[in-house]
Amino acid sequence: SKIRSALVHYVDPAWAPEGWSRLAALAEEQLRAAAPGSDLQLAWARTLAAATRAPAHVALVRGLLDGTEIVPGLAVDTDLRWTLLSALVAVGAAGDDAIEAELDRDATAAGQRRAATARALRPTAAAKAEAWRLATEDDELPNAMNEAVVGGFFHPAQTELTEPYVQPYFAVIPDVWERRTSELAQNVVVGLFPDSASTDVVDRAEAFLADAANPPALRRLVAEGRDDTVRSLRGRARDAAG
Repeated sequence: SKIRSALVHYVDPAWAPEGWSRLAALAEEQLRAAAPGSDLQLAWARTLAAATRAPAHVALVRGLLDGTEIVPGLAVDTDLRWTLLSALVAVGAAGDDAIEAELDRDATAAGQRRAATARALRPTAAAKAEAWRLATEDDELPNAMNEAVVGGFFHPAQTELTEPYVQPYFAVIPDVWERRTSELAQNVVVGLFPDSASTDVVDRAEAFLADAANPPALRRLVAEGRDDTVRSLRGRARDAAG
């Protein structure tokens, strides 16, 4: 949603925790008020999952997942179950056992992908290191699984965990680009571009772009990431000043 995007990219990081809390509270209110079984109701359930940080919202998401919290009309199907579980995993409220139990319930190719994303979302240095290794080094990993792992690497509540990967990103992407097909390489280059809106990212990106040895197509993707980071920095600066 636009609100989630603004919280991730444009608001003052010092206010962001308050913003996520307000969004989760709004999502709970609208989830309960929405027409039972409607697309809007489902959208608010997904927003609640994305915004969950505080213990009360963690408890609500867990209740929706385990069936102790019923919202009339809300179909907690396989897809929504993975969304709810991933929200819990990302904030450290569920772990490996819960992921494996959900995979037992959904032993499909799609379930394998959702489990891979959930594992990458675990808020530990070891989980991020393993996700990074899979994404950047395992050339046997199928494209869909690579995309799933990359999709769980970053989370707005985990910026401190992923901050150490800024420098390695710029070091590793030329090799990934050379070894892999265009689609597989692009998954990594776009999906793992540092989510830290910092001048360090901008400086490193500009140094990368200045190196003529890097392929033009790769530099275009990095330039797009650099531009997004510059926009985020401007938006956050305006928000902090206002």
